[in-house]
Amino acid sequence: MSDKDLVVDILEIVFPEKRPFLEGELVRGEVIIDCKDDIVLEQLSVEFCGVAYLNEKKKPKTNKSKARTKHNTTGRRESCEMTGNGTTDAKSLTNQEKYLNQKLTLYQRSSSDEFIVHAGRHSYPFSVQLPYNIPSSLSGSRGQICYFCEATLTRPWQPRTTARQDFTVHSITDLAICPQSQNGFRRDIRGSYGILNCLGVGHVTVRLELDRLAYLPNEKIKIRGKISNHSLLRLQASHAVLYQNIRYKDQLTGRSVSERRNICKLSKGPVKTGDKMYWRDSMIVPEDLAPTGLKGCNLIELSYSIQLDVEGSCLLESLTCCTDVIIGSTVGSSNWTSHMERTLSVEDLDRAGGDTIDTNYFV
Repeated sequence: MSDKDLVVDILEIVFPEKRPFLEGELVRGEVIIDCKDDIVLEQLSVEFCGVAYLNEKKKPKTNKSKARTKHNTTGRRESCEMTGNGTTDAKSLTNQEKYLNQKLTLYQRSSSDEFIVHAGRHSYPFSVQLPYNIPSSLSGSRGQICYFCEATLTRPWQPRTTARQDFTVHSITDLAICPQSQNGFRRDIRGSYGILNCLGVGHVTVRLELDRLAYLPNEKIKIRGKISNHSLLRLQASHAVLYQNIRYKDQLTGRSVSERRNICKLSKGPVKTGDKMYWRDSMIVPEDLAPTGLKGCNLIELSYSIQLDVEGSCLLESLTCCTDVIIGSTVGSSNWTSHMERTLSVEDLDRAGGDTIDTNYFV
């Protein structure tokens, strides 16, 4: 039988549950082998990896999961790339952290036996428990936190065949530990204007109200607000925005870079002189949004904020009324709550009832 006849048509990794996995959760999946002829299997293994890295040079290219063959005459594994939401040359990395590195051997041939995989489609199940205190998956312009699983099929005198599959991990952010976040929020700001400090143009007031400061994916964020234009000029527009705030920290140079992403945005039209505009709207928190805080990660910080922006004219500066909010992954789950309580001191839990929200609870 020629080498061409020994090609594995399909090697893939399948996770039956198409959802983010939580830290500490048991991840179940299966390796699928589909071959058109019988093959002799020497080893079949899966390796779970979780890594964070900063890349100052360029954003990694997307690398979709697919089976591929590597030729390696030395029998040693080449390690020149990382695959998550992207692939990058290790030489371009300025920082890197690993959170998960576990290998499972599903089959290992001994010297006395020979395992033949017959032609057709075959499934080999596996499971691995994720560790606690690992950060959520995140893909940014300057860095990423990615988790992936790689399956490797080895045959005697044949090149290896590998397949990789990304999966999403969310850390546990239990909103029950920060009860103050369930309180409502209200803030008023005022901007006064003039021309050349002598001709008064008037003032504008902006009010932002939220029924609470903590939300779960798929929940509605109710935006309440009021814009009063007491100036002589028209306000151009107003926008309510949910922002994702990412801060990249280079451990080698001490520098940091911030990035702000527009997650959800609502807009309204102009406000004429002497008029008022009321906000009675809502936005949905995306289902796959990573929760606040990246526990265990020293390279990237993650937070969220809601902002009500009012666009002025050439003589009126824009006004911004904003507040931090928390995006969680669960509320009051006994297992996760007890685990989180063990990671916080008594003083931290007492401070959670204070006047402000400290997102460091979830880092």
